[in-house]
Amino acid sequence: MTLNDVVLLSLYAVSEFCVIYMIIKFYPYFRERFAAGAVNQFMLAMLGFMTAYGIKMATAFCIRISYIIQPSGDTPINHALQTYTWTAAQCLTTASLIILAILTRKKRFDVWFYLRRQERENKYKEGNE
Repeated sequence: MTLNDVVLLSLYAVSEFCVIYMIIKFYPYFRERFAAGAVNQFMLAMLGFMTAYGIKMATAFCIRISYIIQPSGDTPINHALQTYTWTAAQCLTTASLIILAILTRKKRFDVWFYLRRQERENKYKEGNE
């Protein structure tokens, strides 16, 4: 194991810890917002980005460990699993970053998804009858 391996594994571990910490700390917010039926689009994109980043860091950690354990080569199954996991996480990361960039460009940080609009409209109609 080289010094570069130790540095990379340390950085991956710290990044993974930070992402998990932030997701845990934001869990009450998302639970409350989903229960209320309205979720901020910026925060939802941020959650998607953090989740994808966490998956990417876990995958990078596994790839680095597998190179340390098997420096001569990787099995085809491990290689395919790591590649597809990385690709899926990269897709979610890119989509989240595009959404965040668009919202930042338009300065629209207060865009909400209303999950229960139909239910609220029905209650409003029932109350007016």
